[in-house]
Amino acid sequence: MLDLLESFLRKEGYGYCRLDGSTPRKERQDTIERFKKNAKLTVFLISTKAGVRYICYFILILLMPDIGTGSQSYRGQHCCSL
Repeated sequence: MLDLLESFLRKEGYGYCRLDGSTPRKERQDTIERFKKNAKLTVFLISTKAGVRYICYFILILLMPDIGTGSQSYRGQHCCSL
């Protein structure tokens, strides 16, 4: 799903950051800081599998394409905590 959104953002010229489960842990905080500091980055693509709490957002769209009781419970708790 993030790949589709990333393709659209790139095609339309939006500035964005991406953080998912394949992002090395050492780069995760740097990616968050880069997003916070750069006003041209208007979209943050983040997977709940990245294991990062959502600390800065304007609009959060929570997509849950994988079906599993454990992942649904976890993501539901995160969404409610926002």
